[in-house]
Amino acid sequence: SLRVTDKKGNTGLCKKRITVYSDKPVAKFVYYPERARPDLNVTFDASASLDADGKIVRYHWDFGDGTNGSGVHINHSYRLEGEYKSKLTIVDDDGNISTHERTVIVVIPQPKKIIYETDMCLDVDDVGGLAILHALANKGEVELLAVCFNEIHPDGAAAIDVINTWYGRGDLPVGIYKGKFPKPDYSAYLTALTRFPHDLDQTNARGALDVYRKVLSTQADHSVTIISVGFLNNLNDLLKAEFDLVKQKVKELVIMAGVQHDGFNLIRHNLTKVSQNVLDKWPTPIVISQAGSSIKTGAVLQNTPVENPVREAYFRFFNCNFCDRSSWDEMAVLYGVRGLSNYFSEVTEGYGILNEDYRWKMQKGFRIYLENKLSDSEYKKIIEQLMIEPPKGE
Repeated sequence: SLRVTDKKGNTGLCKKRITVYSDKPVAKFVYYPERARPDLNVTFDASASLDADGKIVRYHWDFGDGTNGSGVHINHSYRLEGEYKSKLTIVDDDGNISTHERTVIVVIPQPKKIIYETDMCLDVDDVGGLAILHALANKGEVELLAVCFNEIHPDGAAAIDVINTWYGRGDLPVGIYKGKFPKPDYSAYLTALTRFPHDLDQTNARGALDVYRKVLSTQADHSVTIISVGFLNNLNDLLKAEFDLVKQKVKELVIMAGVQHDGFNLIRHNLTKVSQNVLDKWPTPIVISQAGSSIKTGAVLQNTPVENPVREAYFRFFNCNFCDRSSWDEMAVLYGVRGLSNYFSEVTEGYGILNEDYRWKMQKGFRIYLENKLSDSEYKKIIEQLMIEPPKGE
């Protein structure tokens, strides 16, 4: 910074940022897909590596399975399941060396049994969350058992069935909330989606409680993950009517909400007491996912077919434009399906605060919330790759 003073005592200040680079290059790489499978290619990309005072002349890869490679971009397949320490070594034109190491997880996925609980209406990230559930089902990571709707918009059930039908799963059970709110939230896209193919709507959709009873009763004990990205009214009804069934069949409840002073999902439609009852009495582990505000996704959908209802939802939400939207619900889905993985860490201490009169204590293995381990751009890439996946077989 430079400060100058004239004869009258007036001063001026000028600041300039100076970035000083070391002589060493910086190695960095990404790989995709994030969940590799045996004998399928993993793409390694070192284009983010840099050398400020020269150029990189060599890229050497150690894939962690006894094989090596070279180049800025390279494909490699692993024969067996496992965790592999993959290492990139770069050399610049002065002979300086830098390395970067990441763990590649190779698995044969065991489908996770999921029920998606959504208030798909006011915001559009619920649509994105359902889209990536279908994409993960196509990859063998999810068995999607049902979708339940906790809003009361008359076009909600039809819109959900539209999306399920697009992905080739139009026979999925869809349950709706049979109670009452003063009025539904506004939606910029639900009615538009009803113009797409579907055969279910509010008139022939079953109640959410009936769907939960039927679906849960046929599943193995402690096998079902419920991902709730909306209100907790359906789950409260289930808890009051079928506590033992929940305790027996549900493995985990993932809730997208704010840990402290939630501003929407836990309080909307005067549901604070309902949310408190679920947080108090739900008998299985609850995981709170609150991230996503700064992770913007969705504009990439403009590159998908116009017949894609997920594309149409984002287009209508942004007043017939394509823009990115926060990814709260997609982040909850990522955890609900893939767990902590290398994406998240868990917080098991402290308190959640719903209002001035109610706090709930974190407890390892029972009540926790998540913190992010990756950058916003890394989550964006993961989510958008899934959002634009076509229906299976196309």
